[in-house]
Amino acid sequence: MPFFKEQQQHARKLFMEECRQKAWSASCNADYISKHFDKMMGEYEKLKREDAEHDAEITALDAAPDYHSKDNREKRKALEGRRKIIERQLAYIKARADEAHAAIQQLYSTAETQLELAKHAEKWEWKEAQSATELGPEPVVG
Repeated sequence: MPFFKEQQQHARKLFMEECRQKAWSASCNADYISKHFDKMMGEYEKLKREDAEHDAEITALDAAPDYHSKDNREKRKALEGRRKIIERQLAYIKARADEAHAAIQQLYSTAETQLELAKHAEKWEWKEAQSATELGPEPVVG
């Protein structure tokens, strides 16, 4: 069955519209993820500061004249416990941030590909395309 030029023009228009819609969707999705990525990085920085503060406090307690006292050791132990929790939280956020970063890159790549595909479709033609008048009337199938 031939692919008529008129059908091809219609299909091209629909295809280009679909490509642009996919590009728009991918870009919107990337922007949405990017906003959450920024929030994650803010939380990551906050935890890094808290970890550094605990580290400084542990170092100060370690150098204090009463470093050997039970109270001092318990404070250091509590701070080290909190640092371990922060360490796990930082690792989790970093893993999610890496995933988000990869997803954003993939989505922007998809958007670019879809726009390039739409541009390619502007000039591309089905090689066997014919106009309906070139073929004559369609046979009646009965």
